[in-house]
Order: sequence, then structure tokens, then C-alpha cells
Amino acid sequence: AGVMLGSLRSRRKPDEALILVGHGSPRHPSDAVYLAMHQIVQDLDRHVFVGTLAGHPDLPQLLPKLAALRIRKVYLLPLMTMAGGHMRKDVAGEQEGSWRSILERNGYACEVVLKGLIEYPEVAGIWLDHLGEVLGTEPGSGHV
Repeated sequence: AGVMLGSLRSRRKPDEALILVGHGSPRHPSDAVYLAMHQIVQDLDRHVFVGTLAGHPDLPQLLPKLAALRIRKVYLLPLMTMAGGHMRKDVAGEQEGSWRSILERNGYACEVVLKGLIEYPEVAGIWLDHLGEVLGTEPGSGHV
């Protein structure tokens, strides 16, 4: 959460929102993790949200929260390993149903950051440390 919030620290103004967009699933308990992550980022910054393309919370659930805060600009970042097809089409796309299009129709300026989690060295380091723990190597050694 800290890495993602920090990635826009120099660009994002205090009254601008950030939505971390995950995939989600209507049929899998992993959505509980998105809800937990949403609470964690809300505790860090009330203008930061977690949303999912196919689960809970979704964009229609976030729109009233943005309106209540009188947000004018929204940044969309992938909470996905890569900024692949879902981010390019379903979030940043030109079509009517993309998150960017929906947000813009609702009066928000929207900026999509197409940078997946694996592109943040801090996140990659966390993953390598976790992998090292599983394999029995020294955390932070870079040797997996």
C-alpha cells in the first residue's frame, strides 16, 4: 500500500483520488483481500480506494464515495502484476464501459497509470523476499 501511494506522491494533490484497480472475482474468496486492502489504504489516505473489475468493491460502489469527497480528479493504477489487456481496455480504453469513460462521464478528470506491480522495485523485492522464505534463503539477499 505504501509503495502504491508513494508512487504518485509528487504528482497527486491532496484533494485528488487514487483508485487501485484489481481484477476481482464474483465467485472466489480472494475478494476479501481486496476489501481488506481497501480498508488499509483508507486508513492511510481517505482519498485512496481499491476497486475490482469483476468483484467487490466495483466502480459503481466507489462513485458515491468519490462524490461525497467532492473529488475532481482520479488516478487509476493497476493492482495487478502487469498493466495488460484489462488495464488497457477495461480501465483506460476509449469504449463506453471503461472505467476512464465512466469516470469522465461522471465529471471526473481521469489519469491512468499503466504500470503493473512488478514494475515497482519495492514490490518485486517483497515478492523475492517471500519466495526466499519459502525456499529457505536469506530475505533481502536477492538470491532465490
